[in-house]
Amino acid sequence: MGCACITTGFIFFVEKRKKQHAKAGGQGSRIVDALAVSTVTGMLIATLGILIANRLLPEALPAGWPPRGDLEEYLFWAAWALAMLHAFVRSAPVAQGRINPAWRDQCCAVAAMAVAAVLLNWVTTGDHLLKTIGRGYWPVAGVDLFMLTAALLACTAGMGWLALAMESHWAQVHEGMATSAQVLRLRVLGALGLAAGLALCLAVDHASMAVLVWVMALGFGALAMAFTLTWRPKWMRVVAWVVK
Repeated sequence: MGCACITTGFIFFVEKRKKQHAKAGGQGSRIVDALAVSTVTGMLIATLGILIANRLLPEALPAGWPPRGDLEEYLFWAAWALAMLHAFVRSAPVAQGRINPAWRDQCCAVAAMAVAAVLLNWVTTGDHLLKTIGRGYWPVAGVDLFMLTAALLACTAGMGWLALAMESHWAQVHEGMATSAQVLRLRVLGALGLAAGLALCLAVDHASMAVLVWVMALGFGALAMAFTLTWRPKWMRVVAWVVK
């Protein structure tokens, strides 16, 4: 909850001031926004990077190399530095009062790396959710449960993007009509969200169970979006900002 509060605080702070900076011709909002991206999604990328490195690095490293633990730490800082560099390079639209594309780019990277981390753990150790829960191996089971939660959120977001690609639903959330480019991006994002949900489910469990969990997640996502569009359509702006 604390992390969510910090994240939304960063976003609200930047969104409130970047249009003022754009009118004044200032560049300060670019720096603040890039640092916000680096702190939020950049930290996630660095964390997932160390998880992936832990699965890929061999137990015995060549002579002269740093210890395995130190090398994982170096890769963590390198991934974070690259995420920060990417956030600054992509921050030009912020000076014009628009959203930094780095938010979208790094969220996609986090989704892909999360799937890769679970798949690599499964391939290298043979551990999956039912096995780890049955053995009471909660450190690994906790990661898999987190991935299933991510799959549920991905399916819900995917359903939201597909719904907003429809003219009537877009009008409920924003004034006017969506452009053809926005509709296309919403449909692509919706398909990617549903595919990411399936991939995360497959990464956690066997195909037969994973597909069942995925279908249930699709049903939950569809119901969540239906209820939101019925009673609180403005809340859909949370998923609509990626195409603004």
